[in-house]
Amino acid sequence: MLLALSFAAGIYLAARAGFTPLPLLLLALVLLAAYAALRRHPAALALLLTAALCCGIAAAEHTEQRLAVPLPDTDIIALEGRVTESSWQTENSTVLRLRPELVNGEPWRGADIYIYYNGAPLAAGARIYAEGRCFDTVPAANKGSFDYGLWLQRQGVSACVACYDVPPLLLQSAPALSDMAGLWRLRLDAQLAQLPAERQALVRGIFLGDKSGLDYAARETLSLAGVMHAFAVSGLHVGYIAAAALWLAGSHYRRRWLRVALTALFLLFYLTLTGFSASICRAAIMSLVLVLAGAVHEKNDLPTSLSLAALVCLIWKPLWLFDAGFQLSFAAVAGLMLLLPLFRRLIPADYFYRFPKAVYEGFVVSVAASFATMPLISYYFSALSPVGWLVSPLFVWGAGAVVLLSFGAAFLCLFVPAAALPLLLAAGWVADALYRLCLWALRLPYAYLLSGTPALWQVVLACVLLMLLPLLFARRLFGKRRLAAWLMLALIFCLCFAPQVPTDELELTMLDVGQGDALLIRTPGGRVILLDGGGNSYDGGYDADIGPYVLLPYLKSRGIDSIDIVISSHAHADHYSGLLAVLAQLPVGEFWYAPSAEAAQLQLLDAAAANGAEIVALEAGMSWEDAEDLRWQVWAPDEVTADNASSLILGLSFGAVDMLFTGDAEAEQLQALASRLPAYEVLKVPHHGSHSSYSPDFYAAVRAQVALISVGADNSYGHPADSVVEYWQSHGARVCRTDVNGQISLFTDGQSWRIITYK
Repeated sequence: MLLALSFAAGIYLAARAGFTPLPLLLLALVLLAAYAALRRHPAALALLLTAALCCGIAAAEHTEQRLAVPLPDTDIIALEGRVTESSWQTENSTVLRLRPELVNGEPWRGADIYIYYNGAPLAAGARIYAEGRCFDTVPAANKGSFDYGLWLQRQGVSACVACYDVPPLLLQSAPALSDMAGLWRLRLDAQLAQLPAERQALVRGIFLGDKSGLDYAARETLSLAGVMHAFAVSGLHVGYIAAAALWLAGSHYRRRWLRVALTALFLLFYLTLTGFSASICRAAIMSLVLVLAGAVHEKNDLPTSLSLAALVCLIWKPLWLFDAGFQLSFAAVAGLMLLLPLFRRLIPADYFYRFPKAVYEGFVVSVAASFATMPLISYYFSALSPVGWLVSPLFVWGAGAVVLLSFGAAFLCLFVPAAALPLLLAAGWVADALYRLCLWALRLPYAYLLSGTPALWQVVLACVLLMLLPLLFARRLFGKRRLAAWLMLALIFCLCFAPQVPTDELELTMLDVGQGDALLIRTPGGRVILLDGGGNSYDGGYDADIGPYVLLPYLKSRGIDSIDIVISSHAHADHYSGLLAVLAQLPVGEFWYAPSAEAAQLQLLDAAAANGAEIVALEAGMSWEDAEDLRWQVWAPDEVTADNASSLILGLSFGAVDMLFTGDAEAEQLQALASRLPAYEVLKVPHHGSHSSYSPDFYAAVRAQVALISVGADNSYGHPADSVVEYWQSHGARVCRTDVNGQISLFTDGQSWRIITYK
């Protein structure tokens, strides 16, 4: 354990603190000498732990140096190397991980590369040649957004290359073992394809950890029900696979090495089939240590085996230390070791005397694991699921059935593929029943809570309290001691559950949605207003649905589970498409829109009606003041059209601060308003700063102090136009752009304002 902690400390200091080995070595020697003075053989211990610390530093620096090696700056990149993980299918591509040997004919000393192509999957170990173009991943620019580029780095991948024009050329087949695993996966995929789409996605998710077939609604259902851990291949899955191997090998003493060999073989195939993720590597190592301990008549020491698993994983991939999956996997096991005895005392078995013992054990384990991972779950996923305490035990048993049925089907696929289908159909039925259980559970009151993302200090304090809890209450719990334990658990829950408290400020946040618009307004009274929601496919931005991948995660990170008012400026895809996801997933009070002749507006109105929102049509000349003294003014459109002239131009005033939202209004529409428009302190610049919306008279009338521009980075439209940016800069306005600043948040108390940007 000390070796693992020292190695991890070295990785952290090298990656985050930027320390060089020599000063760190001196610091480590001083600290370890003080610690070792209290131990036997202090010099050996100090030397060993210092060596582990320095090895951690070296491993992190070596990994970062490899990741920093850039690909050649050429249009076409030629790659030759070996596939390190079997290909997997996404919605639009086949993806493989390549360890290049040659790049453009030169030896490659950088990190692995992801290759995206259209074609048949390839097995790990195959040697290939590929040509393609490097493409950049879009960095996270909003709170709560998934940073794909950062995730790739933590997996040891430095770049992505698209090889859609010409598929990779196979130069040498994979070794026999990889070929067998690849054949296993291909035949299994062929049989899974015969299941209904929903059940196929669930079985793939549980057995293979492949969640690509699950849509946003299914992922949210499983996440909010607290059972998403069953879709990350880990100890649950490995436990059932290892149990099957032990059962097949038998319990006779003379078969102890057969048990070890069969367990290792089963786990190796399962690792090859599912990919070597952090959670399954941890579980596989611990399972092998457990079986080996039995074979050599040693007691299995769980803390030591957990530490060994962590050390092996970090030696292999040092940057896993910062990966959420790695942290959650080890936190769950460590938390169970620490907290399970405590919860058995806090929740006596007498409370469950009418139920089988397995029900009691499942409930206590579920509660203990939930609290062990609660700080990390709330930090990374912004949700807490009390209903998971009830659902998880049933889901664990059901998921075990799915794993065993699918594993049996996979073996049959090697010999008689058609015989695997009945097992997969049974697995699909069980998976469907589990999903329906989650849907039912989420209808219960307080089934889940959107926590919002707590501050880092809250997460650290909650983790410290969880570690101290068993030490403070190590003795038998009764009376006030039990009450104190529950109070400390309540404090930990409150630290993780951090809903936003309304203030006396109004918040206006412009989200980075690429080449589109999305603005969120939170009033001093806590109302949530969403003006536009970005689009689908973006030039100079995202190439996935903005609603599920950007907008909804941001709302979740803020603890927002309902919208009071949704406003559509006009029915163009870069403004309304994300609203469809919001209307489908969250309750909405009112839907405001400006009538237009766009055909897509019917889709929006149908979605709003299905949501149950009150639909309000806005017309030029309307004005009103609501209960929070917010003053609204509709300036346009004056007529129903099917182009940008149908854009809603809406004014909002809070105290002495006025804000104007202009959609994609064009210069002619703006020019007509210039003579009757009052001044506005904050302007959402029309049409992403397009030159076609440049109207000096309109800008002169507005006299904005803040110009907000929502625009995609490096877009092909040339937005924003130089003339627009230069106008506002020359007139002393603060220009904020999502392509430069990311998410932009403006806070005002009605008299003054301040701006905070994401980057």
